[in-house]
Amino acid sequence: SRLQMLILDEADRMLDMGFLPDVERICEQLSAERQTLLFSATLDG
Repeated sequence: SRLQMLILDEADRMLDMGFLPDVERICEQLSAERQTLLFSATLDG
């Protein structure tokens, strides 16, 4: 795979909604030599 970077936006929401198995499945298919970025701008009010 030529993928160098995996970016997950709103990562906390994705994990809260139960997408961890899906994210893990995607990561298993990717090269270990990558940069993984998780972003979230969720503010609890």
